Amino acid sequence: MEPLNLRLATDPAALATLRPSVRAWLERLELVEPDVAAIVAACWEVTSDAAESTSGDGNGQVVELTAALVGQEIVARCTGPAGWRVEDRPSRYVAALLVDDLAIERSADAVSVELRKSPSRGLRL
Repeated sequence: MEPLNLRLATDPAALATLRPSVRAWLERLELVEPDVAAIVAACWEVTSDAAESTSGDGNGQVVELTAALVGQEIVARCTGPAGWRVEDRPSRYVAALLVDDLAIERSADAVSVELRKSPSRGLRL
């Protein structure tokens, strides 16, 4: 299964494609609905928050979301601008409730949030 790679402008029209794109990718993995819904919601929480953190800056910034099946685990990574203070945002805690692990990585030019979830049941490869 090919990984999911999305580069989204930080405007509402571009973000509207996030949920259906992630859902379609996950459904091709034949996951059960509760796992699909949890991963879609967690990805939405962090990606929309990253986009919101750039709103109004006028720089045409993008937010990236990638996802892959790694072993028996779904690993999604949202990368936003260096100024994204995700550590202080409610979206971090909401997403953490939906997945098994959430890790934040900060560099000089970007912030990434990695989400990991092992499907509880129904993964058919």
